[in-house]
This record gives sequence, C-alpha cells and structure tokens, in this order.
Amino acid sequence: MAIKTKAPKAGKVSLWNKIAVAMLDGEPVTPQQLKDFFKNDPKVSYFIPNRLSTIAWQLKTFEGAVIRVQKTGKKVDSYQLVNAKDFDKNGFGPLRQASAVVAKPVQAAVEPTEVVSVTEETAKVTE
Repeated sequence: MAIKTKAPKAGKVSLWNKIAVAMLDGEPVTPQQLKDFFKNDPKVSYFIPNRLSTIAWQLKTFEGAVIRVQKTGKKVDSYQLVNAKDFDKNGFGPLRQASAVVAKPVQAAVEPTEVVSVTEETAKVTE
C-alpha cells in the first residue's frame, strides 16, 4: 500500500506544523498536554489520540524534525522535539525553510542555430 501523504507547498500550514508549534519549547510533551493545548481546535484535537505517531513521522520526513519518543513498554509517555531551535514560530522546520529559499533555475535564451539543408547528394556521400 502506497503512502498517500504528500509534502505541502511552501507556506501552507499542515497538521504537523500545528503540533510542532506546541512542542517548540523543546521539553517532553505528553499526549494529554497536546490534547489540552488544542482543546479549542476540534479538527486537531480529533487526530491527537489516534495519529500522534503518524504526525511525528510526518514531522521527521517533511520538516526535518528530530523527535525523541519516551515509552513505558508499548505506551508512549511523551514526545520531545529535540531540534526545536531549528523551527520557526509557525512550526516550519529546516527542510521546508530551505526548500522555500531555493530559487527556481531560469532557463537561458537559446540562440537559434544555423539550419543546414540536406539534399540527396550529400546524404549519399555521408553514407
């Protein structure tokens, strides 16, 4: 099964950017603390209990986050954004910041070359 998640365009705020904003202090954050942080945003708080591991993966993949997961057995106790100083206040990580700065290459104008006509006589000589 293919992964359907695509990296967002530069400047677009995604769910994982909102989660990164809550983790910007660099301290371990429990899932309950995240749920309390987003209690007024039902769209985000709906995903917190079920998709935090996926959101952590998306932060690692698309933003370049280093996330430390602290567990007791299989149960996750907290998530910690280790490289929080590399993120801006909107939750954009070093990978997305670098991709937004890179300019698109400009194609140089190509001078038309001289067209040489080929006749049957010149084609026979070259064969």
